[in-house]
Amino acid sequence: MPIFVSVMLNDGQVTQYGQLLQQYRDVSARGYQDMLGLDPNIAVHKLAISEGIKPIKQPQRCFCPELTIQINTEVDKLIKANFIRELQYPNWLAIIVSVQRKNDQLQTCGDLGDLNNACPKDDFSLPITELLVDATTGFGALSFIDALLV
Repeated sequence: MPIFVSVMLNDGQVTQYGQLLQQYRDVSARGYQDMLGLDPNIAVHKLAISEGIKPIKQPQRCFCPELTIQINTEVDKLIKANFIRELQYPNWLAIIVSVQRKNDQLQTCGDLGDLNNACPKDDFSLPITELLVDATTGFGALSFIDALLV
């Protein structure tokens, strides 16, 4: 599996990171399938939908044929990465929204507005990114693994 590192690292640092990851490969997982014995009640995310909210199924939108091919390609990538999965009888149905970026790439996402409105607001919101970045000032390196272990 590829390892992405900063272009600002020298060859020695890249080698050190590679050796570190290789040394601790038995304690790291690449996905849920690698975590044998993990209780799904802990690992599976469930939405806290407010009481009395009726599920909303959004109507399907039509796209031009060229855009449909691009959308199918993007959705297939998400399915292969196990980021999304197909459901036969969903209670909530969000439509796909595709936007052409300035660099002519297609950005595909789901319109989750109705679902977001049905969920109560979180009293413990995500941390402010600027504060996290400022907290790393003065350190030689910060990796994605560091963020997971903190």
